[in-house]
Amino acid sequence: MAKVAEDKEVTTRIAENIDSRRAALGLSQVQLADVLGVSFQQVQKYLAGKNRVPSDKMPALAKALRCSIGELYGAEEATVIGAERLLRAWGDLPTGQREAITDLVEALAAQDHPS
Repeated sequence: MAKVAEDKEVTTRIAENIDSRRAALGLSQVQLADVLGVSFQQVQKYLAGKNRVPSDKMPALAKALRCSIGELYGAEEATVIGAERLLRAWGDLPTGQREAITDLVEALAAQDHPS
């Protein structure tokens, strides 16, 4: 009985991770269905946690959602979309530019989230 609950928990976590990544990327359920080669209704079942995503679909799903398969399972910490690209470019900037960009980002964040 505990195994069934554990399986349902994993399926639900994967569904939530897929849906949040999909929404963050602006992908529709129809677009995701096309990428996976399944029907729109099947994607709805995946996102509702009614059906588990087959393992052979996970690589294409992770690629479409720009993350690792581990992130979909929740085994790895999810990255903010674009963060890896930003960090690679960050390393090429001179120190003064890094400081200026950090100041700008902190100012923008403070506007959205006053302390």
